[in-house]
Amino acid sequence: SDVCSSDLTDIPNRYLQLWIRPNVQDVDPHWSYHQFARADKLNNFCNITEKLPINADARLLAGIFAQDYVFELDNNRRYYMYTVTGSGRMSGFGYQEGDGFAIEQESAITINPSSESEIILFDLR
Repeated sequence: SDVCSSDLTDIPNRYLQLWIRPNVQDVDPHWSYHQFARADKLNNFCNITEKLPINADARLLAGIFAQDYVFELDNNRRYYMYTVTGSGRMSGFGYQEGDGFAIEQESAITINPSSESEIILFDLR
């Protein structure tokens, strides 16, 4: 019998291209790919930069939130939250797909999703 794999051409893909200024000079740019499991990100921030290192004092964190979540921050760093999908409230402010928040001088954020929310959190100097 003929075994055929499913046709993935009808499944939409979403790519985010991120640019972060490096903290070193004369380093060749590189491209890398790593697929993180849903379980790694469910109701938790997963540190993407552990598998995809960057030459910057920054971390990229990704999470999928279906329940309330509190994340502690270093109030000496800056953060930027980007909502990939979903909606809810972040520390009292409403968010929906495509929204972003700059966060400074905060010790924690609270995520209260009203629908399952995929969020990327940039931790920057």
